[in-house]
Amino acid sequence: MRLFSLMFLSLMLLNGCDSQLTPLTIVHTNDVHAHLLPSDAKLQDCDADNAVCFGGYARIKSVIDGVRQTSDNVVVLDAGDRFSGTVFYTLRKSQDVTLLTEQIGYDVLTLGNHEFDDGLGELFKFVQGISAPIVSANISFPTHTQLNERIVPSVVLNKNGLKIGVIGALSEETKLETSKAKEIDINEVIPAVRREAEKLTHQGVKVLIALTHIGIEADKNLARAVPELDIIVGGHTHTLLSNNHEEDAAYGPYPIVISGTKNTKTLIVTSGIGGHYLGILNTVFDKKGCIVSYTGDTIRLDETVVPNATMEESVAAVQQSIDTIINEPILHINQDIYLTNNGKYCSESCYVGEFLTDMLKEVAPDADIILLNAGGIRAALPKGQIAFKHIASAYPFDSVGVLVQMTGAELKSYLEHGLKKYLSNDRTNAFLQIGGGTYQFSSDTKTVTNVKVKGIPVQDDKIYAVLIPSFMAGGGDGFPEKEAIKTYDLTIRDMIISAMKQPGVIVKSFENRVKK
Repeated sequence: MRLFSLMFLSLMLLNGCDSQLTPLTIVHTNDVHAHLLPSDAKLQDCDADNAVCFGGYARIKSVIDGVRQTSDNVVVLDAGDRFSGTVFYTLRKSQDVTLLTEQIGYDVLTLGNHEFDDGLGELFKFVQGISAPIVSANISFPTHTQLNERIVPSVVLNKNGLKIGVIGALSEETKLETSKAKEIDINEVIPAVRREAEKLTHQGVKVLIALTHIGIEADKNLARAVPELDIIVGGHTHTLLSNNHEEDAAYGPYPIVISGTKNTKTLIVTSGIGGHYLGILNTVFDKKGCIVSYTGDTIRLDETVVPNATMEESVAAVQQSIDTIINEPILHINQDIYLTNNGKYCSESCYVGEFLTDMLKEVAPDADIILLNAGGIRAALPKGQIAFKHIASAYPFDSVGVLVQMTGAELKSYLEHGLKKYLSNDRTNAFLQIGGGTYQFSSDTKTVTNVKVKGIPVQDDKIYAVLIPSFMAGGGDGFPEKEAIKTYDLTIRDMIISAMKQPGVIVKSFENRVKK
């Protein structure tokens, strides 16, 4: 196990810092997305005996316990998005995530946008079952007093006389990205964090940590805007930081260091997606709260990590309770149906997106075209026998199918909305996968051209029937709200499964329907 083989990064002797030193180790996770079990590099279930698999709650627990046993002053943090992503959450919502998160024993958590996927009721079930503080400085709940009492802007931890303030922050776009987050109020991140940092500093807190779910670029902006922050532990964009040059997926080194005024520095850390990596940042502070030194890296949770036996039993008990349902065979396929860019996302022309929209077209013949937002598509489908658990991982959300009407001009505008935040070689949740049609787009101008339905160019004044998830129809990802002319009885996921069970189903080859 490579737990303590961490690369030495830097030694900072800052002007005016005191010689009395206190070590502080921060262990952190983010965007685990209900991956209770290990998964492969494409976030698929590890069915094959020879599969190379990473993560899982039992390995996370093992590493955290190991650090606590061998290091002084350990703080364990999670930067949000524990909900949505596997069959466990699909079938049992927050029940198992809550139980097992509590067993891991975090010191502080913040909320991600996916904690709102099933509304405030499901979120409240989660927070009721978690004993650790949950922090977020820029959100409030006008309709839910108990959530306002339970989710606080910040918390102060005390480690051998070192006061550590942990300030939470949630992406300002959550209300746009998550249709069931309409009942929350979200303020701007930077002013909210700055106010909380000033308050804690006046209370004599020496070390300030922002625990955020805002994404790596926003984290860097926050570090520049609030230089009083010593450390930012982030999530949301599934960014992996690593000092291992073999990690091709790494965004950059661990940690990212942002230099501020008055010789200050803010360290930014984050650890990818699915619990495949866990971050360990070893720091030393003096009694004035100056960082004297730091080392650290993300640790890949592979087969070299011995799972925690108790957690392994807990996960096995959960799995056993749903085994019959999740292993129901649906369809045998002869090729991998993959995500874009080696399984990272579906925000380009994407084979999984084509397959899922094709299946929806089979059970919705009244739809001229099918559109699915890339953020709803979370995993590839492996070659071989496809079971319920694979579809639940590929499309884990509970949106129902909705049929709406759009003119050709509206359809083009809808496609262009999906491109507003497009970044090449990055995840764009609103990017639209298409069935029954094709389109081209410019990554520079964020415009679409050559939109076709059934091979025929779209006419601006013609009306088309378009199947979309209720998430999008309700304004999710910032799409304009659309009135349904028909609501299907099944969820998008169950519509896909129904189509796959039909005799003679055809799995098409990749067509590259979305070109740039």
